[in-house]
Order: sequence, then C-alpha cells, then structure tokens
Amino acid sequence: MRSNQLGFPRRRLLAGFWLLIACLAGSLVGSEAASVPDWYRKQAKDQPTFPELLANPLAYDGRIVILGGTVVKAKNTEGVFRIQIVEKPLSKAWGSYRPKHEETSTGCFYAIIPGFVNHSDFVPGTEITIAGTVKGAQPGQLAERSTLFPVVRTSWMRIWNAPHRMSEGRTASAGVGPGMGSMGMYGPMGMYGPMGMYGPMGMYGPMGMGPWY
Repeated sequence: MRSNQLGFPRRRLLAGFWLLIACLAGSLVGSEAASVPDWYRKQAKDQPTFPELLANPLAYDGRIVILGGTVVKAKNTEGVFRIQIVEKPLSKAWGSYRPKHEETSTGCFYAIIPGFVNHSDFVPGTEITIAGTVKGAQPGQLAERSTLFPVVRTSWMRIWNAPHRMSEGRTASAGVGPGMGSMGMYGPMGMYGPMGMYGPMGMYGPMGMGPWY
C-alpha cells in the first residue's frame, strides 16, 4: 500500500477527510435545527404545562423550563431586558423546539435577560424559543385585561424569524445573524450560551447566584 511521506496510508487519510466532512455537515444540520442543549432538556423533562405555570407561577419558582412563542413587545427596563411572549406549544421534531404555527395560545409570559439588549431582533411577531429558570410573576396586560405573567430568567434562547434579517435576504432560521450563531453571544460559546456566564453552569445561570434578578 502506498503511503505519503509521513508513512500514513492513503486510505487512512481519506477516512480522516470524510470524517471531517461528516462533522462539518453535522454541525451545519445542528445549527439549522438549533436543538435546545441537552442540559436544559434533561432539567425540563418534567416541567409543568404552560396552563399550570400560568395558573400558579410561584409554585414553580426555581424550576427549569423550555418555552416559546411570538414576541408581543420588548424593552429595556430597570437594568434588564424584558420580552413579553405569547406562548405557543413547541414542536420537538429534530430537537428544534420551534413554536408551532397552527397552535393557539393559552397566555403570555416574560423572558428576562440581564443588562441592556438591542431589541432590533425582538420586534412583534418574532418567533422565539427560550430556556431558563422560573422567577415568580409580574403584572401584564392581555386583551385589555390585567393579569400576572410567569417570569423566566433566560439563559438560552433561539430567534427563528427575525423580520429585519429576513428582509435583508439572510437565513434567520440558521442562526447566522449577529450574536445568534454558534460563536455569537447566544450560541454555545457565547455569554448566554451553555458554556457562558449566563449558561447552565455560569455564575448568573440557573445554578449560579447572580444578583441581577
């Protein structure tokens, strides 16, 4: 069998090449599906249904949940970024946890992110999936009716169809927009991702003691 100058058989080199291609393809598929990290899925395995959470948010304080829906409004207030989201059931096909289009909502919740956030990606109608820790409830308005919305301290999120990015011809669903990809602030290596300071094991994440909320 012929070898290169370093003595490695060509078959082994070809096998390594195709393994690299497979890994790259897998990472692209993973980016498109944007699967919720395993840690959150395991922790949220027995999470309450949204009607249960809506009926008594305080009973589930500190629980890890995965929720999603469409943005109603978002704003920076009192040192945090607060997103009001109309809850929608999530599709677990391919592990995406994307909000289902055809499903009706049973209510709203707030997703809270520490610090100042540019809200250009969070215009009304934007589809979003979040994971984080239930932190009580705050008053809100729904169909001209005052009610309490569950609050989730968000440590992972996925924006699916940011309208301004779609109008620019970019694929928002692949997470390639600013801050949303694998290397962005909400990606696996970012500050809000699984490995970041606001992720599962970070000082401000579900297991941490962050003082911001």
